[in-house]
Amino acid sequence: MGRIPEQARGRDSMLPNFLIAGAAKAGSTTLYYYLAQHPDILMSSGKEPRFFTEHWDKGLAYYEQWFTAYAGEKAVGEASPDYLASQSAARIQQILPDVRFIFALRDPIARTRSHYWHSIGNGRESRSFDEMLAGGRDEWIIRSSLYYTNIKHFLNFFPLERMHFVITEDMAKDLSSCLRGVFEFLKIDLNVPIEDEGPKNTAKIRRSEAIRKALVGINRSGALRKFIPLRMRPYALQTYKFLRDKNYRPFTPPELRAEQVKFLSDIFTPEIEGLEQLLGCDLSIWKRYHCLS
Repeated sequence: MGRIPEQARGRDSMLPNFLIAGAAKAGSTTLYYYLAQHPDILMSSGKEPRFFTEHWDKGLAYYEQWFTAYAGEKAVGEASPDYLASQSAARIQQILPDVRFIFALRDPIARTRSHYWHSIGNGRESRSFDEMLAGGRDEWIIRSSLYYTNIKHFLNFFPLERMHFVITEDMAKDLSSCLRGVFEFLKIDLNVPIEDEGPKNTAKIRRSEAIRKALVGINRSGALRKFIPLRMRPYALQTYKFLRDKNYRPFTPPELRAEQVKFLSDIFTPEIEGLEQLLGCDLSIWKRYHCLS
């Protein structure tokens, strides 16, 4: 589990009382922006603090910085999709023992396909899809779709009644009903109109690997802070973000081959059936294994 860094312990802090904890490429970004519109909700100052996975060693002082805009909201949350497939539940229980969870879940084959191409687009993955499949259940992208296994791990630390599940396909069909369910779970005003801004974090792929590497190098070196005068940094940062965003273009991932679908179906069918029993719901829409972008 790991200990909290000493300098972070014993402090009064404003920390979240709910987490959008996964899954990646299943609508967590969309939920983050929708929930941020509600006056009773404060979302973290940026999406994906990833405190309980990547940034644990930075301590609570680091985590608190994401919620400094708190002004008395009833619900305070953040969205870090990598929590679901990680072993972070014990850390979360240590810091946020009463926290509630929102899990956005999508057809696991469609989610895996989308996550793979997202990772190709951002440079995290370079293998072919078949090479990635060779890792089976142990492959990091596939692990993120093992919903039943992952939720059972969380149930070792938190009760089911503190978990709310958003099925991505249902959210696409009836956004208002989905959001009302989330608001009811968070015990806040159900009658707040939310502007439908459409899906977020849609598939993109980089135009130039050389530009991506150059921008990553600039970011990691801290060049914007070290060499740009303070008064010019906002303009430099705008330019950096403009170049980063322009280096990506919309992308429709290719369809999976029948043998790829069969391979993933054999892995995910028991996971779907286990989740249906756990939640008492019908997830037959996922058993069709239509591939969504």
